[in-house]
Amino acid sequence: MTFIEAFILAFAQGVTEFLPISSSGHLAIIPFLFHFQTQSSIAFNVMLHVATLIAVIIFLWKDICSIVGGIFSGKKESWSLVGKILIAVIPAGIVGIAFEDTISHIFIEPQIVGWAYFGTAALLFLSYFLKDGNKTMQTITWTDCLLIGVFQAFALVPGFSRSGFTLVGALLIGMKKEDCLSVLLFGFHPSNSRGLLAGGNIG
Repeated sequence: MTFIEAFILAFAQGVTEFLPISSSGHLAIIPFLFHFQTQSSIAFNVMLHVATLIAVIIFLWKDICSIVGGIFSGKKESWSLVGKILIAVIPAGIVGIAFEDTISHIFIEPQIVGWAYFGTAALLFLSYFLKDGNKTMQTITWTDCLLIGVFQAFALVPGFSRSGFTLVGALLIGMKKEDCLSVLLFGFHPSNSRGLLAGGNIG
């Protein structure tokens, strides 16, 4: 891979990671669109996800410190939040381990990625018709978190957007739209980490 090719992929990752348009899908189709000599390696994809993970940690540093401080001081709210985030990781972790080879193969099948993009677009279109709920990060239940985790698991498929599917999952359980951003950002840390374990395949 040349420096220019690496720069293009890194730029695409940085721009698309926080939008509901599947960063992993872009990493899969850009080499085909620009006729790269080789596909990006798993190690390179992991490096890109580490970089965006660091960016999110920096952005949420004060909140993370507050949560960690709450845990050490025994605050029930902090322990509950961490538990809910971990619960949301379970479905994606199971899918990532069980179907790692299949998901990795999709990276070299741009047609499948294209159809996955259609699926993301249809889901986002339907989200406009979902009513605003009244649940917050503090009031969602363990079952709610598990359901959000199921939606996040779809994002292991390149072309299925993690933020898009998580947003729809949060709206379906009745969360306030303004609180969905918290789910997207706080859910990024563990979900992106299990994406690294699955070879960097996360939208």
